[in-house]
Amino acid sequence: MDEIQDCIADAQFGEVLRGRETTRPNARITPPPADFDPAEFASSRGIDLAYCVAQPIGVYILSQAYPESKPVYAFLSTLHEFKRSENPAPDEYHTLLARAQQLPAKYRDMVVNLSEKLAHQVLPYLVSSPDVFASPESEPPSEVEPVSLDSSCSDDGDGQITIDGENHVSTEGDESATEASAELVKLDVDNMSDETSDKGVDEELARKRNSLSRQRTENKNFAVEALEDLFLQILEEESANWDAFTQNPGFERLMALLWYCEQPIVLDNFNIFRDLGRGAFGVVAGAKFRATGALLALKCMNKKLVKGKKAIKLVRAEREVLAKLGEHPSSFTVYLQYAFADKDNFYLALPLCSGGDLQYHLAVERYFEPERARFHIAEVVLGIEHLHSLGILYRDLKPDNILLDEDGHCRISDMGLAIVTNGKMLRGRAGTPGYWPPEMLQKKRYSFPVDWWSLGCVLYELLSGRCPFSKLNTKMERDEATLHWPLQFPHKLGSGMGGESRPFPEDAKAFISRLIVRDKNKRLGASPRGADDVKEDPYFDSIDWGKLGRKELSPPWVPKREQIHAFNQSDLDGKSNEHDYRKLKLTTADEIPDFDYTSSLKHQEDLVSVLKLEDEGKLAYLQRLEPGACCILS
Repeated sequence: MDEIQDCIADAQFGEVLRGRETTRPNARITPPPADFDPAEFASSRGIDLAYCVAQPIGVYILSQAYPESKPVYAFLSTLHEFKRSENPAPDEYHTLLARAQQLPAKYRDMVVNLSEKLAHQVLPYLVSSPDVFASPESEPPSEVEPVSLDSSCSDDGDGQITIDGENHVSTEGDESATEASAELVKLDVDNMSDETSDKGVDEELARKRNSLSRQRTENKNFAVEALEDLFLQILEEESANWDAFTQNPGFERLMALLWYCEQPIVLDNFNIFRDLGRGAFGVVAGAKFRATGALLALKCMNKKLVKGKKAIKLVRAEREVLAKLGEHPSSFTVYLQYAFADKDNFYLALPLCSGGDLQYHLAVERYFEPERARFHIAEVVLGIEHLHSLGILYRDLKPDNILLDEDGHCRISDMGLAIVTNGKMLRGRAGTPGYWPPEMLQKKRYSFPVDWWSLGCVLYELLSGRCPFSKLNTKMERDEATLHWPLQFPHKLGSGMGGESRPFPEDAKAFISRLIVRDKNKRLGASPRGADDVKEDPYFDSIDWGKLGRKELSPPWVPKREQIHAFNQSDLDGKSNEHDYRKLKLTTADEIPDFDYTSSLKHQEDLVSVLKLEDEGKLAYLQRLEPGACCILS
């Protein structure tokens, strides 16, 4: 009977995935109470034109009411996003200028002046000279000279430590599998150094990194200041439209939608489909937000499990990182769309990546062809770059934590061990053995370069089917190899999925050898330029980073929409240990204050998709709700 139910769940979820290119809500957006006063609501929250053009819903409805001003609202919205960006990329400046060029002729002189200011005083300095920010003593590292290794090298033992189905390990104590299975996965928040750098080289690199950060901040502030006059003039010119809009039916519609956006998120907002995975504290299930049709991954964490494993700090830290990403979302990382809780569970709703993780695909295909590996790694670089730009150190990069979306693009997932560094160095171990760099293995201070070491390990694994360090027979061998052995590459890679055997790509060897460098200060990506140095490596000469960042390059592999790229549900069953903690009593101390969260940007973008369907008459299958009613399902 369980197998039949699993098949039904798989079929239902597959049907949903097949039709995901069309948003299909199965509930109307809940209207406000019958006595709702739009003008009073707007007044109580200080809602005006400047506020509305910062909201996707506001831009959509204003553009519907005044089509001739659509370029104006689009520019103001882009400007708002630019201001929110902590470290605007060159593409963001160019997008802003492109929007400005589309403004009506009455703003032409100001736009020309703005373009000249940005072109001459900001854009030339967005990418700093490598010579200015070179690492001290940056001679080529001789310690990682490649040594050939026969492809028959032992592959026994996974070298990983599993805690309740996850490969996270404790940051202190012995990392043997026996002890780790009983230990809590801990963050080193309390062990963070009060110093911003190590002595000597670390101190010099930190100084240069801070200098570059200040320069980028000054660039952004200069751009915002240059835009201010144009922004104020536009608001003044558009004020007449706003005054008229408050008497327009669109105003009432907009205020009702903004009211809806303030309503708390609860489990009843979702349709829940099959389980996609199991973690330390519960399951991750496929889900759909009923009012928008948006497909999400809903991570459910049992409060008693969290309490029993003394992991409240871990859950709180993951939510903090994901929320930061929710405020600054990227196409190459997961982010938090919703967080909420009920009496039994904490919930995190994230983008659904239906293409499965890279470890799943490696298990099927053994290894990837060179161009596919290059494409995936390039997108992962953009994900790491985004995390680092927000001050987030990831610490657990591996194929299991790289997901593919429905179009075959990569997202870095599982922020359980990621941490906002606040400019500080860290100590202690976190992540998966075999992907640890020497400084983490030796419990020395570390920072962002640890992620670049792990990137080298991941690329090695994508090309060969094995991590260079994690598949050795014993912990002692694994650690000894990480600390002292020369980096080794197979002579020849066997055939996988019907392909012919081939040598390990030479350009990948060279790139990996610049990442897997034991001296963290000489590692590619360790300079203050960070990801810029990595992106400029010859390995990526064929990558157009602008097009890649805009997802204009076609992935080498695209999943079939109806296919579920996840382990069978039966493989996920039986791994829960909730019964071990069922007798625990929950108290207010087991709650997380201010846990609830909604990514206003993503929530509203999904709602705009629904508004478009409604305006096109495509939601007739849903029963319209009366004010004060609940959602009605079709």
